[in-house]
Amino acid sequence: MSSLFGPRLVRAEVVALDAGGALHDYRIDRGRLLAVSGQTLTLHERDGTDVSLAVSPAAEVMLNGGRVPLSALRRGMKVLTIRDGDAPAQTVEARRG
Repeated sequence: MSSLFGPRLVRAEVVALDAGGALHDYRIDRGRLLAVSGQTLTLHERDGTDVSLAVSPAAEVMLNGGRVPLSALRRGMKVLTIRDGDAPAQTVEARRG
């Protein structure tokens, strides 16, 4: 399993049931940050794909383990996002270089 979700991960889709039995379609994207524009991130993924992702205003945005505003993220950072289906990302984890 760690080979799937480890450092080689480009993107993933995980379908899971929550404790109440509701189905969730989690989408995970990982890449280098190209741009932040308002509540949208653009990532360059390892397979060469550029993807723009909406981020919820209520999202938890972390940089090197500390909570920050989305505007603190900079081009070139490594970023992982998690969203449920086509909804804006609720989780953004970033680290420098």
